[in-house]
Amino acid sequence: MIKIEVFEAGSCCSAGVTNPAQKRDSIRFAAAINQLTLRGIDIYRYNILSDTAKFEAADAVMAVLTKDPNSMPITVVDGIVAKTHQLPGNDELSKWTNQPLEQGEGKQKIQLQIKK
Repeated sequence: MIKIEVFEAGSCCSAGVTNPAQKRDSIRFAAAINQLTLRGIDIYRYNILSDTAKFEAADAVMAVLTKDPNSMPITVVDGIVAKTHQLPGNDELSKWTNQPLEQGEGKQKIQLQIKK
């Protein structure tokens, strides 16, 4: 079975990012991880501040960081660096796992009826 690991920079806020576009991407990625995890795919997210040992144990990640300290997030698929500088997109996750992912269609619209 495939194993995907994402090594991310530490952040100062609980949401992980403060840039709105990055926050949306992080939420999209979390939803994709949830879908794949429920199907039995092994996907792990590591934060450099709380998972330092995982970073130190990943030779491929340390090699990338030595060359470019600003390369996070770093995605490793079965021990091989597959992507740097951005979280993987749903299309990439689907390709690596051979699993379709539901695509969000933007904001959900609801209709309210107010009766007096």
